[in-house]
Amino acid sequence: MIFRIIAVLPTWLVYVIADFLWFWVFKVFGYRRKVIEGNVRSCFPELSKAEVSRISNEFGRQFLHVLAEAVFAYRFKIDDWQERILIEDARKLKEYLKNNQTVLLAYGHMTNWEWPLVSIGSILNIETEFFYKPM
Repeated sequence: MIFRIIAVLPTWLVYVIADFLWFWVFKVFGYRRKVIEGNVRSCFPELSKAEVSRISNEFGRQFLHVLAEAVFAYRFKIDDWQERILIEDARKLKEYLKNNQTVLLAYGHMTNWEWPLVSIGSILNIETEFFYKPM
């Protein structure tokens, strides 16, 4: 219910709320700070402590922005998805499906990677299933 209420707020205001939450959750209370910094250090061992801290802060802020964007999905219509999700050569994909061929789509972990999970089926008017493999 709360997400549907937040979804009607202007986009800029939802980002302001996300930034406010980021400050309190990550900066003040240090939520998962050690885990995040440990992950950054293990991926980039050559970085200085200041760089690890900067990247960890950026991650926290981006993480809350992604959550805010997930809330927008409550108000999205098909046109909103088509504006944000580009499927190259969708005609060819539909042709494979029409011929009862199984199709595997792969996409990178860029920006809001959750959006394709909820939009591809609507955009292409097909049934979809999702799976992932933990690192």
